[in-house]
Amino acid sequence: MYSRVLVAYDGTGCAELALREAIRMAEEGAHLIILAVADCQVLPVRVAKGEQADAGQAGFAAVEKSRVILEQAARQLAAREIKADTLLIDLTEGSEHNIARTILDEARSARADLIVMGTHGRHGFKRFLLGSVAERVVRESPCPVLLVRGDSPSAISCVSPSEIYGQWPEDERIGH
Repeated sequence: MYSRVLVAYDGTGCAELALREAIRMAEEGAHLIILAVADCQVLPVRVAKGEQADAGQAGFAAVEKSRVILEQAARQLAAREIKADTLLIDLTEGSEHNIARTILDEARSARADLIVMGTHGRHGFKRFLLGSVAERVVRESPCPVLLVRGDSPSAISCVSPSEIYGQWPEDERIGH
């Protein structure tokens, strides 16, 4: 059994599946640390028509959206009476770190004995173009990594963060 589990959480369908697995571990006594990483490169900013988003707006939007998804995860856990730590790391200020490095650093810092994260399972040219956070975490992790992928796209869609954030109401867009 694992005692300290770091869950990399970005609100996508794959991350939801990973969170479910982590919840099972918490029900068996594991302590969860839910990590959300705000990064402008992953979360495109939606602005009102005809306006341009500057770096400050993009950073603010990425942090706010990450905060919202982290709060959603915390509510899910609270509903099941599971106590967990939540952590939001802001990479929007031009940090030299990337998401994979941040997950790895936080796993070490938290002394996690397992990392749980969702994966989109991209392969071929898409994986080459987009890179793979999951692959890098697996390669460099100080502890075991559980990658969770949906059985079929129809069960729970493993959509990208940009698809999720593109669904926000009009009045929540920056510059609106």
